Amino acid sequence: MEEFYVTLFGQRKGWLPVITRDEAGALRRTRWFSWPSDSAAMYEYIEDHKDEDVYFSPMLYSEPGHKQSSSHAAKVNVVSAPVVYADADEADPSVFRCEPTISVETSPGRWHVYWVLTDPADPTLTEGLARSISVSHKDDGADNGWALSKRLRVPGTANSKSGMIYRVRADYGGPVYTLAEFAAEYMPIEADPDIDAGDLPSDVPRAAEVLGRVEFDPELMNLYTTPPLKDYSMALYVLELKLFRQGLTPVEVFAVAREAACNKFNRPGRKETDLWRHVLHTQTKYDEERKEAEVEETAPSAVSEEYVEPTAPEQYINRSITWDELDLLEPEERESLTQTFIDRYADWCVSQSALSARQYHEGAAFMILATILGEFGYVRPSFGEVSLNLYMLVLGQTTRSRKSTSKNFMVRVIDNLSVEDGKWQYEVGQDVTPEALTEYLSERPGRSSLYWRDEVQALFEAVKSGGYLRGLFAMLTNAYDGAVDGVLRKTGTTKRTKRTKTNLNFFGMGIMEHVAKTVTDEEFQSGYLPRFIWIIDKDTKYTVGSTDVEQYDESSVTVDKVFERIVADLGGARTRWDRHRNRTGEKQRIMFTPEAWARWQQFTVDLETQARAHPTRADVLDAPSQRMGVTTLKMAALLAMFDCRDTVEMHDLLTAIHYATKFMQYAEYAARQVSKSAFERDLEELEGLVATASKPITYAAVLRHFKGRKTLRELNEMIEYLQQDGSLRLNVDGKTKTLEVVA
Repeated sequence: MEEFYVTLFGQRKGWLPVITRDEAGALRRTRWFSWPSDSAAMYEYIEDHKDEDVYFSPMLYSEPGHKQSSSHAAKVNVVSAPVVYADADEADPSVFRCEPTISVETSPGRWHVYWVLTDPADPTLTEGLARSISVSHKDDGADNGWALSKRLRVPGTANSKSGMIYRVRADYGGPVYTLAEFAAEYMPIEADPDIDAGDLPSDVPRAAEVLGRVEFDPELMNLYTTPPLKDYSMALYVLELKLFRQGLTPVEVFAVAREAACNKFNRPGRKETDLWRHVLHTQTKYDEERKEAEVEETAPSAVSEEYVEPTAPEQYINRSITWDELDLLEPEERESLTQTFIDRYADWCVSQSALSARQYHEGAAFMILATILGEFGYVRPSFGEVSLNLYMLVLGQTTRSRKSTSKNFMVRVIDNLSVEDGKWQYEVGQDVTPEALTEYLSERPGRSSLYWRDEVQALFEAVKSGGYLRGLFAMLTNAYDGAVDGVLRKTGTTKRTKRTKTNLNFFGMGIMEHVAKTVTDEEFQSGYLPRFIWIIDKDTKYTVGSTDVEQYDESSVTVDKVFERIVADLGGARTRWDRHRNRTGEKQRIMFTPEAWARWQQFTVDLETQARAHPTRADVLDAPSQRMGVTTLKMAALLAMFDCRDTVEMHDLLTAIHYATKFMQYAEYAARQVSKSAFERDLEELEGLVATASKPITYAAVLRHFKGRKTLRELNEMIEYLQQDGSLRLNVDGKTKTLEVVA
């Protein structure tokens, strides 16, 4: 077994699936292993199941969303295709024009064969080579199958298809091939050959008319109504496949696909004939997959060894209208991400407080960079100079979510970089008036300042109610752009100070639910809120005590040394940029390489397109998505400055896009919370209460939970609503009533 995998994949990296039958006999029970790092665990898993039917896929895939994903082994997720295979079936290995590297006898006289390539091709080309073999040797008994995601048997395991156990065996020692050598014998056939689409159908029904006749499928309707977060091609394919499964004709599928939100051909430069051809391609694929399911009749429970009913990739299963799966990096870009100051700092914080939310520390790391280094640089798009300060909201579901812990760690770093003489004094304090803050910043032209505030929802309420904090939001909005207006004094010889440049950073902490009740959609769309980075811990579980707090050990200095290195590196970067300013009298303009700038432009287009396509919060998310584009420039520039570079390179930008995408997921979540009615919040609380119970919860327990807040009638209305919605089930057993979540 080990020889088999090492021969096929060597030291190339990726993920491999091991697939066995589930209780229903279908090839769906899947375990993923990282190759080669998890090879020992994979061998042990296969050994434990060697007396069962065990399959794999002879390609390397991207990392799955979870290690039991049964749908990740799809063509779209292949990252490396170092092997050409053939389901030779009755074709003896000797008939092939290239001697197989490995020949696997799956049952007497039936074969799978593999050719290992020394220079792996693009996966599509590898699939074309496999198709060429299948077509060339059809008359020799080779099976009609060449898909990249084909399931094939693992040597050393059992084949129980015929009712008798046959041990799958492998013969090794065949040659490996260069791509050119192999292609010289088997010219690749395009995996999706051109189909003569002919003329468009003339009598196309309306999509609504067709959808009215099909069985309701929430996944199908999501695909039809909601623009995909990732791959339009795969979304369109899955939509068409689902429609064919319901027995629709190509014309009916075309009618629905033409009006679907995932129709990638509904854009300038594309024609409806392209969509029609795509529908016919999907029909061909569907027909091929159905043919693979036709096996000779055995026991009633028998299942085809190769056929698995095609399923949608994970991102299209139970897709909601949220941005929880938003990802604006390409797979190869994500794989190229490297460790940065953000990772180092967050690692140190988590080592100090294991239960604190890592995303809090990631945000705080950017806040540290903006505070310590932001005053020395700027970026300059065509619309004007952009200062490198940040505004941030760190929000949790409870008061126990360790928001203050993240602030304390951040302030500890900044305090260690502060100097008593005033040059490097950063903290403003919590309790300030707009006038006092303006005057303080005016007295420190060009310098960085940090204004942090706990219970930020109370600040929002106080500003809205008027009084001494009236005007703070307007002042913060102006300061975000890098300057504060002058101060007019009633006394003194100088009545007015001039407008002053500044680098003000704001770090607010609070409870998400309380903030959601305080702010409005209108404030999301304009003014100060679109400027904020939102960082939210959605975890609602309550952790008793401080199990992650250790007694201080004076003899242990390992973690302190990490902290000292963080402070030293920040101080070194600050000294470098301070020398530049002392020498030139100016801040440093941080440039972008042409490639990084072009990638940033594409990111802003992608993000704003997603915002405008959001089915429920498009109007609210438009302004934050535009602001996040600018914030991404700031974050990339700060990362480069920490490394003492005045040019943002591609890896800086990709790291910034990675975090910007996470921050926009939180902003979208916050936008949805702000829009919720009190009734929706009550429903969410009820559903959460039932979902977190270890077993069906009694009606009496639910009643006690809402005692004093909800009348019996109101509670029954909530339960009935969630029953009708399909979320909860009410069970009645005599006098006992229980509630449980519908799976």
